[in-house]
Amino acid sequence: MRKVSAIIIAAFLMIAAQAQERLIPLKYIQDKEKPTLVMFTASWCGPCKYMKESVMKESKVKKVLDGFNVLLLDVDQNDGKVFSERFIPMGYKGSIPYFAILDKSGKVIDTLLGSVKQKEFLAFLSKAEEEK
Repeated sequence: MRKVSAIIIAAFLMIAAQAQERLIPLKYIQDKEKPTLVMFTASWCGPCKYMKESVMKESKVKKVLDGFNVLLLDVDQNDGKVFSERFIPMGYKGSIPYFAILDKSGKVIDTLLGSVKQKEFLAFLSKAEEEK
C-alpha cells in the first residue's frame, strides 16, 4: 500500500512540474530578450479591471513593465481560452486575474493569483530580475 501511495505521489509531482513548465508559444512574445508577463483576464472580471486600470497604470509599475513583454489573454476569447485551459493549474481554474512571469525562454518563473496592491505587484515583478 505504501509503495502504491508513493507511486501516485511521484506521478502527481511529475504532472505538477510539467504543468509549471508549459510554455506560451514564443510567436506571441515580441522581444525575445525580455521576460514576459502573462495576465489571464476577462472583460467581466472586476479584480482584473482593477489591476489593468489602477495598479498596472501607476508610474512605478509602468516603468517596471517597460522591461517586460506584456501579454493579456482574455479567458473567454480564442487563444486566451486555449492557453488558460492548458496553463492555469487545475486548482485555480476560473480564478482570475492569474499572472505568470516567463523567462526569456518562455519558462514559468512565478505566478500570482488575484488582485494586489502596487507594492505586492512590484515584489512579484521583481522575481524576473532575480532570475537574470
